[in-house]
Amino acid sequence: MANLTAVAATPSSSSHKLNGSVTIKLLAVHQSAFVLIHPVVGCELHETGDARLAATNERATSGVAPVIADTFTACMEQLQDGYVFAVAATAGCTVEVLQRDTYGLDVLIIRKGRTASEEEISVYAQLKSTTTLRPDPSAKNFSFQFKKRKHFDHLAKPRKGIKAILVVMATCPSQAGWTKATHDSLELQHCCYWVSLEGLTVKPEVQKPTVHVPTGNIFDAAALTQILDKLDRAEPLR
Repeated sequence: MANLTAVAATPSSSSHKLNGSVTIKLLAVHQSAFVLIHPVVGCELHETGDARLAATNERATSGVAPVIADTFTACMEQLQDGYVFAVAATAGCTVEVLQRDTYGLDVLIIRKGRTASEEEISVYAQLKSTTTLRPDPSAKNFSFQFKKRKHFDHLAKPRKGIKAILVVMATCPSQAGWTKATHDSLELQHCCYWVSLEGLTVKPEVQKPTVHVPTGNIFDAAALTQILDKLDRAEPLR
């Protein structure tokens, strides 16, 4: 999931703004932090062999401050899993982790029908996490580069069935600062953004495509609800 990860989250009538962040009932997400009421534990994945050594060497020169270098990448994935699980739970959705990376997708988010006769609405998500990005909230978008062409292709190809989105997490380089807990909330640094790439094309010779992710597309419960509502109405996401 980690790459070594936003419909704009419009405040609902029950939400309010505070210091530029959006607070939605029990969940608040903004560019500087993700705040939730209870801690959420995700699934831990591990890198091995040369990949782990290369990642460790890269971190040594990138200003990253891991707690334990060998598990930093796995923990980045775990952090983003927890974020996505928490957002989905707040939106009334469940998350199915795709154990085999066959289709270039990591999770399936499902919203159950409100009645037995209503169909479920689902969306796939490819999760990417990076410590090298800190999107500027005043900018229209930020750039994200795929390390493998196939990961872009899986998201850009037209889909007749379940749609897919990219969820990019801008992660704090200092691992010890990822979370802060109080009696009222758990604060998580920093933020996830989403974008639909379906129908987007790049030149065949480009092996590491770069895409633009809108900074307004913060991935929170309101955004996820809007995504699923659009899909329910058979509307395009981009």
